[in-house]
Amino acid sequence: MKGLIRKEWYSLWSQYRIHMLAMLGLGVLLPIIKNTDFFPDESFWIYWAVITIFYILMHSVEYEKKSNWDMYRATFPINGREIVVSKYIFGFGIVIIASILVFAGSMICQKMIVGRINIYFIGRVVKAIWINGTLDMIFVFPILCRYGYDEGRVSAAMIVCFLGIFYPYRLQQLLLNLPFPTIVFLILLFIIWCFSGVLSCKLYEKRNDQ
Repeated sequence: MKGLIRKEWYSLWSQYRIHMLAMLGLGVLLPIIKNTDFFPDESFWIYWAVITIFYILMHSVEYEKKSNWDMYRATFPINGREIVVSKYIFGFGIVIIASILVFAGSMICQKMIVGRINIYFIGRVVKAIWINGTLDMIFVFPILCRYGYDEGRVSAAMIVCFLGIFYPYRLQQLLLNLPFPTIVFLILLFIIWCFSGVLSCKLYEKRNDQ
């Protein structure tokens, strides 16, 4: 398991640094456009952050296929559950890093450009990242585990696009305004990730048993 996680993090550092830098840039951009016509709501802009997170996850799966990782994996004592869990840890870590970078970018921008720090606004932005990132993981990753990259990538991409276009605005606002302390909110999302991980493990094992 440690080796799988190290592989994922090495991939993140070596291939996706520019994508993480984009998260910092998004954090700087949001306070600037907050009171303009280009800012319909937090979720619209955060959706593009989630697209980036989704791309990283999809590309990591694609890279393993192109590099014949399954052939090398067969020589190691690694089971399917460890592979799925390592991907969830990887995705969880990406969302954490994206949240930190967007938070830092917004803090820097508000302090140096806007002149005042709006913690409530930054909190809503970070919460939107977690909500949308969680929605992607619980809908998309089980599909990839069940059908693999070749058969599942189109369906996964369509779901992400569907969530971005048709995700009801009122539902977004309801989720963003849930009256839970931040720590309780994150614990609830973590539990959802765990249930999704269990489902993905079952689907992955079912695909390999066929």
